[in-house]
Amino acid sequence: MADQFTYQKKRKEFGRHAQFEDTETKIVGSVNPNYTQKELYMLRDPNKLVLDNIPQFSEHRVNTERVATNNRGMKHVVGGWPKDYDYTETGDVQKYQKKLNRDPALGFGQATKDLVAGAQKCIRQNNEIDLFEEYFSGEQPEHLSETISTKTVMIFKDPNQIKRAVTKIAWHPESTTDLRVGVAYAMLRFQQMPPKMPLNSYIWNLNNPNFPEKTLQPQSALCTMVFNHKNSEVIVGGSYNGSLAFFDQRKGSSGGVIKPAETTLLEKSHHDPVYDIYWLTVGKTGTECVSTSTDGRILWWDMKKLGDGPVDELVLSEVFQVNDQPVTKILGGTSLEYNQDAGPLKYLIGTEQGYILQANKRKAVEIQTRFGMESGKHHGPVYALQRNPAHTKFFMSVGDWTAKIWSEELKTPIMQTRYHSSYLTNGCWSPTRCGLFFLTRMDGFLDVWDFFYRQNEVAYSQKISDSPLTSISVMQSMAAIGDAEGTVSMMSLCRSLYDQTLQPKEKEGMAAIFDREFKREKNLEQAKRQAEMKKPTKKDNSINDKKAEKMNQIIYDLEEKFFSEVSKDDDLQQIKQRGAHYEDHSHPVVQQPKPKEEQKAPPKQEAPKQEAPKQEAPKQEPPKQEAPKQEAPKQEPPKQEEQKQTPPQTPPKKQEITLAIGPHVFKGTFTKEGEDIPITLHFNVEEGGILTNTEEQQSEQGYIINGFVQDNGVSFKRQLANGKEVEFNGNFESQLVISGYYKGTDEEFDAEGDFRFEVAL
Repeated sequence: MADQFTYQKKRKEFGRHAQFEDTETKIVGSVNPNYTQKELYMLRDPNKLVLDNIPQFSEHRVNTERVATNNRGMKHVVGGWPKDYDYTETGDVQKYQKKLNRDPALGFGQATKDLVAGAQKCIRQNNEIDLFEEYFSGEQPEHLSETISTKTVMIFKDPNQIKRAVTKIAWHPESTTDLRVGVAYAMLRFQQMPPKMPLNSYIWNLNNPNFPEKTLQPQSALCTMVFNHKNSEVIVGGSYNGSLAFFDQRKGSSGGVIKPAETTLLEKSHHDPVYDIYWLTVGKTGTECVSTSTDGRILWWDMKKLGDGPVDELVLSEVFQVNDQPVTKILGGTSLEYNQDAGPLKYLIGTEQGYILQANKRKAVEIQTRFGMESGKHHGPVYALQRNPAHTKFFMSVGDWTAKIWSEELKTPIMQTRYHSSYLTNGCWSPTRCGLFFLTRMDGFLDVWDFFYRQNEVAYSQKISDSPLTSISVMQSMAAIGDAEGTVSMMSLCRSLYDQTLQPKEKEGMAAIFDREFKREKNLEQAKRQAEMKKPTKKDNSINDKKAEKMNQIIYDLEEKFFSEVSKDDDLQQIKQRGAHYEDHSHPVVQQPKPKEEQKAPPKQEAPKQEAPKQEAPKQEPPKQEAPKQEAPKQEPPKQEEQKQTPPQTPPKKQEITLAIGPHVFKGTFTKEGEDIPITLHFNVEEGGILTNTEEQQSEQGYIINGFVQDNGVSFKRQLANGKEVEFNGNFESQLVISGYYKGTDEEFDAEGDFRFEVAL
């Protein structure tokens, strides 16, 4: 039991101040050491701690311009006195003053009177004219002529040592004075990922830029993130592994670190990184969202039903024609746009292949419009897609080296910027000015385009970082720009870049510009369709109508001459001797399979040119073209007799044709009967352009085809045995179809045949 001490004193002494006195030392209690507890501890090593509260100073030198100084003196003498008077003498001073008072012309009154006359005139003029009157009060300039400028106010750096790219910047929807911004960090190239790559993303407060306000700790790095528009405490993020993570700042937070409250199942999520997410405004709860990924799917989610997987799904597919066969390809989604003002059920999707799709989600999700399928698509992925804030029917896409503006009613772009010198990585419209948008570039520059002012060149360009810029987001007068090193630069925009009151007619002006460009593109499209309807349809675009008509006339004339010569000769043996070689030549043509008529047209046209000179001399062979087909029934008996006289030929041998164009090599085969017999090859390009022969000359010798690719075109060069060159020019896009025929001319052998081979580039 503990010791007790009773303190006693009288009632009247309550409240008096205590008066302590010194007493002798005495032991009140003693605690013996516990050796069992002592064994659980060990002596701590001595630790020296030095505290220094002296303020630190750093040496700083500034080289400024030197101010030039000069010493000067001044002497002041009282008054101005005539030379006859000494102002130091009192008598002279009094004498001079009396003289002034006696002379009225030199007195003060006369001097004042003279000055008042001049001052009165000036006062009257001042009363008549108001120097501060505003002649044009209330007038506002149509466009501000202020010099555009931006200023870096603060920088947010990734706290981790391993630098990651800024993949998404999202502003807090309810931040007005206390601005906050969420930043997602990720490394999108898995080949560059280190073994222990950090996964955190952060929320920054502009009032404290040194340290992040909150830390988001997902299971996989976030490629995108966005705040909920109805409940700003809820954040959804798209992960690199394809899943979606939902963060609630009200729960699951410990020391500023927020862990996901809900996460979608991997087997029911995307199979590729999630590149864009939007909260939907259809429901009242605000718990539904939509996401896109490069796996070619659009998924709709409900935060309350994550265990059941996505609510709805759309596969981004398109049917293409490859070698005249329908092939279904999956289009990977890289960007997404959803705007309630344009329609609560409309979605715009940008793809890896450069196309833009518009989906409509009514009873069933379906792709309603495909933009850029015919022309105008981007040459690379569409990195950004956003509708105009004032005119939602028009939207902007950013990809490759340019930004394009589209209309929902047209499948080709109506406007586009010039091609930049560097690759574009992102872009967005100004939220306050409908004619102004921002573009980020791979070389670290920020470009500002003002289409209300001019459309042919950049209005303002500034170097932001030495690293490639990856993301941008604009809020009021602030622009947040992220780069590949994990740095977010907060830029303060000048008044002309965000104040819409300085351009009161901008909305009407941009509407007129968009409508004008839309009508122009629509008229061009209609004119193109009318021209295609008037143009005759042919399977072989390489045949020129005028040239074909001319060559048909030449063939007809040669046939008439040939039949006239045959009809004059009554001797069947002479007919046989003159036509035997011709019939032997015609036999392979009858036996070969019949290709399309368009593919046979070039051989029928070119052969008479080669054999035309042989008809001029009566001893030479007649032309060898169409006669076998018309006279085949009449020539049957001579043909059998001639075959008996013809010596046996070597079996057919296949010869390989090789055509090299740049990195592509095209090969084809043809059959020839015999060895070392000269042949002639005739090429033409069927798809992508018309192949023209610049010189109308043929050679009986074989020749080689050489070619190369340059400026999206193809150029063929034919080298003959005699050293002459004939050039063939043509353009192609995605598929090259080469066809023609070969022909060998020799006293012992005559044969010809068609060949055709297709190559998809």
